[in-house]
Amino acid sequence: MYPSSPFSIKTIKYKTLGKKTLFWVANFYFRIIYPQVPMSLKASKSLNSSVLVLIIVNLVPIFGVIYLQWSVSNVILLYVFETFIVGVFNIFKVVLAGTNKELPGCSNFFLAGFFIIHYNGFIAIQFFFIFDLISHLEKNNGTQEAISREIVPGLTLLGIAYLSIVLSHLYSFVKNYLIAGEYKYTDSGAQMIMPYMRVAVQQLLALSGGYFLASSGNKSMALLVLLVVLKTFFDFLGHLLERSQYKKMMEKYRATQEEQGNNLQ
Repeated sequence: MYPSSPFSIKTIKYKTLGKKTLFWVANFYFRIIYPQVPMSLKASKSLNSSVLVLIIVNLVPIFGVIYLQWSVSNVILLYVFETFIVGVFNIFKVVLAGTNKELPGCSNFFLAGFFIIHYNGFIAIQFFFIFDLISHLEKNNGTQEAISREIVPGLTLLGIAYLSIVLSHLYSFVKNYLIAGEYKYTDSGAQMIMPYMRVAVQQLLALSGGYFLASSGNKSMALLVLLVVLKTFFDFLGHLLERSQYKKMMEKYRATQEEQGNNLQ
């Protein structure tokens, strides 16, 4: 737990800092990030709604850190869970990739099975670093009991945070991949490797920030908030990159179909 300080949840200064931080995050998105989004993507209502859900879900850890004094362990384990959820939904994406008016082929199921194997290997490596990080936190706090108290404060909101991650990825999957029809133009091989860049950048940021905070005694609430904000920023960029890749595959598919139609004529 964080030591008693001017940032204590019981002080007006602490609450004021929390409100200013939440305001800064929203202001940062609408004034700096959102204007950089191409107009073609802004026109997509599905993109706007999925981005809004993404931002709201990422505000939950910020609220937890500021008002409930969540620790590094809380935040890192939350992001590990998100890595797992990304993989689960990507299995369905690989299976459905390129199945425009037809059933998935054997190659899709083979690639989905192959993805399960190597993605689990990726998660296993990640868990090695997570356990090492928790051991650093245990060493800094002195006892396992201290770690246990760190991992479960604000249990209700923590449960909501885990549930919100599942619902946000489910929403994006249904809204963008199924209803918007991204699956129709997606190559299963490209879809299999698509999550890695986004997840790898997020987890590298989270783990490196976690180790830095652990080495500093896990005492800087401001640094932990900054870590969550940076993760949100890269999550947003990763989401835009995914939508851009799907858009390019759709344009390529339509160009190929048009060329084939012209050749038949």
